Amino acid sequence: MLPSLDKRLSTAAEMVRQGAVVADIGTDHAYLPCYLTGSGISPYAYACDINSAPLARARKTVERFGLTEKISLCLSNGLEALPEHCAQDIIICGMGGELIADIIHNAAWLKAADVHLILQPMTRPEHLRRFLFTNGFDIIREQGIHIGRHYYTVMLASYTGICLEPDLLLQSIGRLKGNTDEDSAAYIKHYLEVLGRTIQGLEQGKAEENGPELQRLRLLAEQIQALYTI
Repeated sequence: MLPSLDKRLSTAAEMVRQGAVVADIGTDHAYLPCYLTGSGISPYAYACDINSAPLARARKTVERFGLTEKISLCLSNGLEALPEHCAQDIIICGMGGELIADIIHNAAWLKAADVHLILQPMTRPEHLRRFLFTNGFDIIREQGIHIGRHYYTVMLASYTGICLEPDLLLQSIGRLKGNTDEDSAAYIKHYLEVLGRTIQGLEQGKAEENGPELQRLRLLAEQIQALYTI
């Protein structure tokens, strides 16, 4: 028996490489480490959280599924308490984009070509994308997720050493460009709706103050609409 995962976590699990040791940062109930080790995708996992209460919940989950020999529980601020290079696939889901960027920034050993980052920001995905691109990481793949009234994106990234300044389109929708599945299309549609409300708000403000930003966002909306017939 394996723990059931929602669409957000199951998408993250699908991005884990067969045979990779994983570190799940902000593990909470440790559903992902239990699923990955219990299914044989990962031989070993680290379930990490900054607080003791989530780790206590994680311990109960690990014991319930009989995976105590395959999962280490670790009280850690990000990756600080983990040995360097202990895992090949690093999962950071359910945090703000700025916090995820800070966690990556504070773990220099993640700048290795054989390390994959599986990231699911709850907020500020644009900030996270810009951080990745400007710090030598590339987003290999990105998947939009639509659950009820909520919209998420899951990113698969790795270090290339090539730093670039992303344009506004790449920063805004990342590698979702070209995705034709329903969830990614729903994510893009929602993004355009939010962008439209922002543009409308700027149009109602002072033209001399909002003009440059208004022009920038209108161009972004046109670029996204040109990519998607929404």
